[in-house]
Amino acid sequence: MGRSRKNRKPVPKPVDPPVEGPVRSCIGCGRRDAQERLIRFIRPAAEGEMIGRNLHGRGFYLHRSEECLRSLEKRAGRWFNAAEIERIVEALSRKIGAAGEAREGDGGVETLIRFALRTGRFVAGPTGARVAAHRKRAGILLLANDMDPKRADEARNWAREIPLPVRSPLSGAAMAGLTGREKCDVLFVYDRGLAKSLVKRLGRKDEIR
Repeated sequence: MGRSRKNRKPVPKPVDPPVEGPVRSCIGCGRRDAQERLIRFIRPAAEGEMIGRNLHGRGFYLHRSEECLRSLEKRAGRWFNAAEIERIVEALSRKIGAAGEAREGDGGVETLIRFALRTGRFVAGPTGARVAAHRKRAGILLLANDMDPKRADEARNWAREIPLPVRSPLSGAAMAGLTGREKCDVLFVYDRGLAKSLVKRLGRKDEIR
């Protein structure tokens, strides 16, 4: 008798187009691709690096794309516990976000914000952002650079209590365009990796004082 459907091993998706050199499967989309196009990471330990080709331990591979990271986040419970998933997504978000920033040059800030929006790791609007920020207690608060000064001061004050870095890189119209909302002048990004990348990219010149 043939093997039952339950016990059959999944067949990796073919490489398309064919490539030369080592080939690995992306844990996000399942597609096989050249190893050089994928990020290798290992199961996170309490401390130490978890992304790198030469790290000891079972390796997992992921495309440098937002879509594959989102797929991994949804399916990662099969292989990792909740604490591991959080560390993995944070590290990979930072890696992928930094790569996008390097590609986009001066547009890197919008690339990082867009990545946060596509992965769903944000809260828009003053009330929701404040509640989420007090709960998460990590991230970055983005305020429109043409926001009403009084409302900006209020947001800055509660962000200082947490504390959170506050930056104002974009206009309200630009933030609305990125989020697909009619109006948006407050955006809380709670992914630690992306927040660090944004702070590094923006420095202190855009901080609301």
